[in-house]
Amino acid sequence: MLATESELLRAAVVFYGSAPPSDKLAHVGCPVLGLYGETDERITSRVTEVAETMKQYGKQFEYKVYPGAGHAFFNDSGERYNPDAARDAWKQTLEFLKANLG
Repeated sequence: MLATESELLRAAVVFYGSAPPSDKLAHVGCPVLGLYGETDERITSRVTEVAETMKQYGKQFEYKVYPGAGHAFFNDSGERYNPDAARDAWKQTLEFLKANLG
């Protein structure tokens, strides 16, 4: 949501977060990376729609869905933690930020 409201962001990474309403996506002012768990259907059910909407608005949106991972797959203090997905997501995050922030 912050990427739709702040012109100060130069890149944004979303870990299993709900997408803003489609009309708000027009206001995204930076590249966005989304990292999602396959079984987190409340979130992943909209990823394709969000990708299409972002494309229509000419916005940069990359995403990855981790097979078998659920909501909170990156939270190593809970039982939903998925170490393989978390390691890759962290790698993807750092690469994305380096590419977009220099």
